[in-house]
Amino acid sequence: MRCALAIILPVCLASLAFALQDQPPSATPEKGLHPVSVAAFKNGLAFVIRTGQVKVTDGEGQIDHVPPATLGTLWISASAPAVLEEVVAFRHKTPKARSVVSLGDLIEANVGKTVTVTYNNKEYTGEVLGWGISPSELKSETADDDEAQGPRANPPARPVLLRINDKVMALNHSSITSVEVAGKPNLTWSPLEEQKSLRFRIKNATGSIPLTMEYLERGLGWSPSYRIELKDKNTAQLTMQAVLVNDAENLEQADVFFVVGFPNFKYSELHSPMALQESLAKLMASMNGTLGRLEGNALANQMNSNAYAFSVSALTSADGSLATGETLEMAGDSEEDLFLYSRPGVTLKTGERALYNVFSSMVSYDEIYDWEVSATSRVDDLGNYQEQVSTTARKSNETVWHSLRLKNNSKFPWTTAPALVVHGTNPISQELLSYTPKSASGYLKLTVASDIHADRDENEVTRVKGATRIAGTTYDAVTVEGTLRVHNYKAAAATLHVVKDVVGEVLSASHAGKSHKTTKEIEAVNPHSTIEWEMPVKAGEEIELKYRYKIFVHS
Repeated sequence: MRCALAIILPVCLASLAFALQDQPPSATPEKGLHPVSVAAFKNGLAFVIRTGQVKVTDGEGQIDHVPPATLGTLWISASAPAVLEEVVAFRHKTPKARSVVSLGDLIEANVGKTVTVTYNNKEYTGEVLGWGISPSELKSETADDDEAQGPRANPPARPVLLRINDKVMALNHSSITSVEVAGKPNLTWSPLEEQKSLRFRIKNATGSIPLTMEYLERGLGWSPSYRIELKDKNTAQLTMQAVLVNDAENLEQADVFFVVGFPNFKYSELHSPMALQESLAKLMASMNGTLGRLEGNALANQMNSNAYAFSVSALTSADGSLATGETLEMAGDSEEDLFLYSRPGVTLKTGERALYNVFSSMVSYDEIYDWEVSATSRVDDLGNYQEQVSTTARKSNETVWHSLRLKNNSKFPWTTAPALVVHGTNPISQELLSYTPKSASGYLKLTVASDIHADRDENEVTRVKGATRIAGTTYDAVTVEGTLRVHNYKAAAATLHVVKDVVGEVLSASHAGKSHKTTKEIEAVNPHSTIEWEMPVKAGEEIELKYRYKIFVHS
């Protein structure tokens, strides 16, 4: 008696797919090289080190993993006395087991079996010969293939070949509504799928040898955040956590390093030719475009003081073994201008995200009332008059913030990240905590201080016509006097911290205000300066901070 499996679209097909997806996937242990160390950056780049044993026969071996490495970062090495002579990246077809999850899969898995198909409301019984080739596929097979091929698809344009007696029918896939397989159907099959591999030639090595592969890739990075819990007066518990985002490759018991700093990987937007991501023509076009843009921005890159280099030596300990960290509090180490938090034993599949506590420490803080006043002279560093300051800018110049000044007395630098401030179960604020080195202080805004009022004004005191001539242009020297008024309506004293930006040279500042020049371009006639005050303001008290500065303007 014939045992048959009938799939009637769409209900039965959906039921079969759901049933198959509900089955636990078969676990196949990874062979060859596997990730043992990952240095993850906040910009989505990661430096990966893979190690493992690879079989060598007659001086040749193969690595079935070609990472999407960036230009110039893929390196493979063997321990002495072995000498790696050649590494070749190539594509090849290999069978890969798949489960039946569609009607096309069922037909593919049962090639050679007798089936009954319903086609345009008629039944046909015969032997499945397989799939024909559509014109579009025939054209694509001869075209330049720049991307890795995914699982074999069964598009409607491909005909199903069915032998009925001494005839062969080609049936349009989209018109088949059911399939009945005689006997026991195959629910899995192994179609040939394209795979990328590396084959190598090596001297002085036989059997199974250890190899190391390292590379920089995109798709694996991390993002930090802080939780600051206010405890007793002037004491808080600061906790940092890291969210590891893995869109690159499976990790199993790997040591992960969360890198703090500003990495400088100039060619990270370009793929290594060994990654087999692009044809030569597209690779060269991509390289020319990216390199040209990078060289065009060379001056800007050189002027960026936050550009640093990264050394892989931070990933290994002094004896050459992989560096590991503590379990309760992540260990940290510095490498050049970068700092690395380490987390050992991370297992994370592609597409997963994980959250880790990096460290937690008690820190001291001061409550201050911060007033930042931008330059309001309407004259730039070249002595040109600017447009009227907007209403929004004027209001921001009169806003005092209740802030925290946090002292970093921990063992770690604080990287720039969002910080959530809480007191008990009550949320206070969320703000950006900027990078703060060890032993330095960081400022964090809480709320606008509505009970501390501030206003300011500036007036021209003197003007000397034609005071100086620079590069053929005549300038007037203008002396400006400004006043900053602060009234504390709180019932308690408040510590006031004021920073005033000035375009010009500061001449004087009351209340022991400290001034310094920040920057001055070569072609500028007016320097940029700041004046800073910090003082207690009694409850109900009003103070006036006065200052004078000189600025050159076009005559």
